Amino acid sequence: MKVIVFAGTQAGVGKTTVAVGVMAALRQRGLRVQGFKVGPDLTDPLLHEAATGRPSYNLDGWMLSKEYNLGRVRRASIDADVAIVEGAEGLFDGVEGDERGSTGEIAKWLGAPVILVLDCASLRPRSAAAVLKGCLAFDDEVVVAGVVLNNTKNEAHAKIIRDAITAADLGVEVYGAVRTLESADGATNFLTTGRGGVSGASSVDRRRQLAIVANKALMAGGGTSLGQSQVVAGGNEDGGAIGHALGHLRGVGGNAASHLIPRTFSGGGGGVRIGVARDAAFCHYYRENLALLEAAGAELVAFSPLAGDSLPTGCKGILFGGGYPEQHANALASNRPLRMAITAFAAGGGVIYGECGGLVFLSQSLTPLEGSTPRPMCGLAPFSTRGVATEHSGYATVTIRQGCPLFPAGAKVRGQVCRNSEIASEP
Repeated sequence: MKVIVFAGTQAGVGKTTVAVGVMAALRQRGLRVQGFKVGPDLTDPLLHEAATGRPSYNLDGWMLSKEYNLGRVRRASIDADVAIVEGAEGLFDGVEGDERGSTGEIAKWLGAPVILVLDCASLRPRSAAAVLKGCLAFDDEVVVAGVVLNNTKNEAHAKIIRDAITAADLGVEVYGAVRTLESADGATNFLTTGRGGVSGASSVDRRRQLAIVANKALMAGGGTSLGQSQVVAGGNEDGGAIGHALGHLRGVGGNAASHLIPRTFSGGGGGVRIGVARDAAFCHYYRENLALLEAAGAELVAFSPLAGDSLPTGCKGILFGGGYPEQHANALASNRPLRMAITAFAAGGGVIYGECGGLVFLSQSLTPLEGSTPRPMCGLAPFSTRGVATEHSGYATVTIRQGCPLFPAGAKVRGQVCRNSEIASEP
């Protein structure tokens, strides 16, 4: 099986557009594509899942060991033909100023070739070649097999950058050029909102450009620690699969829309039945955590508070993950039968785990925006919550205090903070 890493020279260069487009194109060719995301991002894996039809997993060199990351890739890819790893930030950007947690570190652990995405919107040709040369020379253990020129203005613009790279004799192939999006938010906006059109190229042209990248990606040099895949030849180069996937993603809101949230699981061992809230309000779950529950024998049953669902029958526990309850406060408050059922479930000794947005739903009330009217929530947690204008996110190390049911007191645990709300008042 082949593993390919898509990385950027820096954040915001269009890795997601290219990676998701390639995933979709490879899937159309009959390949079983497994997606991965470097770092703790919770939204990009949803896009991977829409393109591949398979769960996407996070890889993280700062929170998890090399052995664990490699094991996750093996387990998730056991029946896949190709694995696509989407990087985070720039190729060499680690968490603490070194390579730990970087895309480059993951690529080295996997022994996988890197396809570098270069944002050409504001780069002159020789400067583009210079940036690429620096990335190629920075770490000899990171194998850059090819480069994708993103945000090119037109064919002429792409050609002069190709020519500059060829003249610099860098020994790396240009796998393709992708045209600029009219949207100010670039690739992410195209995938998540569908606002704006494509400047200088039709959507069909853009799909074709990404399909060409997919063809080249299959031929990316270098073996991997997980072995080589059998490459399936053929397929339509017009990028129809990419168009389908990107069209599917156009309906996603500023965060995640309900049609991107899987409502089913792979199935557990028929043991403890656990209800998992899954919709646009509760969409942030690490697939690894869900897989661990299933591996332990849990049967995970999805339900949607936004759709008016009540608690699944026969559950011993309920899981409310993170997401965007502040954007759906009215709908959550309107599902009074569910809120009452949750209160009764807790009173009867049922176990409830609420994380981030899930904890907000379990609070006394939620004020979506400053100055707005508080909406009643489940009333289990002894505090009220409110939405915040700016998302807070980043890595964190916490020291466990006495009374934590998950970890021993004094232990240090690494994780991610990502929140759109805060505790407003507590007794």
